[in-house]
Amino acid sequence: DIRVYIFQKELWAGVALAFLYCNVMTFGGLLMAYLNSCGLTWEVIGLCQGASNFAGLLGTCIFALLQRFLKDVRATALCGICWQFMLLSVSMFGVLMKNPWFIIVGVIPSRIGLWIYAIASTQLFQQTVPEKERGKVGGVQTSLNSLFQTIPLILGMIYSDVDDYWKVLVTSYLSNGTAVLMVLFGVYLPCRKSNLSYSTVD
Repeated sequence: DIRVYIFQKELWAGVALAFLYCNVMTFGGLLMAYLNSCGLTWEVIGLCQGASNFAGLLGTCIFALLQRFLKDVRATALCGICWQFMLLSVSMFGVLMKNPWFIIVGVIPSRIGLWIYAIASTQLFQQTVPEKERGKVGGVQTSLNSLFQTIPLILGMIYSDVDDYWKVLVTSYLSNGTAVLMVLFGVYLPCRKSNLSYSTVD
């Protein structure tokens, strides 16, 4: 199954998606605990979490609009992941400045880009993976996602002190940056060079 996955045309799109699962700059337990330690009440954090979920829903709508405009799922994927990374950079600035509001301002709209990329990468696999191999490829992808999802949890146990939490966030940020490079050089640019384009718009 791993060999089938490795030889897929859109390998880097899947690996990049797995790297995004290493992200803790979402309203999960680790970030919520950190924001609370910075002085935000649980009520405010809960409202922000709701706004973050709405942003993810909005991302699914924006994906369709981008596809109609760009007519290239790879370009849409690149736009989504770059949008996410740009806004997580704002959150990273908030971490360095110890300003929870900068973190929130970056995290909430970054979910739009995450969902755009997640949908785009799924479409790339659907368009390029033979039907008989989709189960194997999907199984490996799910395993990779789960593996990377455990990394920040392990780091959270190692750096359990609030003063050390920035180390977990930096690791998460670098993981997202690596994913951007994978999509740019492994997914988008090779397509441009070979003049290949997979459109979902008739």
